[in-house]
Amino acid sequence: MDNARLGVKSILKNQRGQSLVEYMLVILVSVSLAYSVLKSDMVQDYFGENGTFITNFKYELEYSYRHAVRGRAKNIINYNSPNHDSYRKNGDTRFFGPLQRYPQ
Repeated sequence: MDNARLGVKSILKNQRGQSLVEYMLVILVSVSLAYSVLKSDMVQDYFGENGTFITNFKYELEYSYRHAVRGRAKNIINYNSPNHDSYRKNGDTRFFGPLQRYPQ
């Protein structure tokens, strides 16, 4: 056990030991800075659970998933309306069909 303690002490007293301690301090300072930045109010307002980025990203994903087209809607979608965005948007449709009615 004394040999193990002497080995650790000798490592910490030479150049390699000093480098080890310096790297540990650099890592500690870097982690502390990253933690303080990520927990700041400004970052939380933007990326937090109810942040602006997350909220807009959520609305865009929900809309794109429902309609298979890009867009963003914050309101509740009325699926009984004939103007559903996944079928018709701005007077155009993304589906194709015959130019004239089929003969009966």
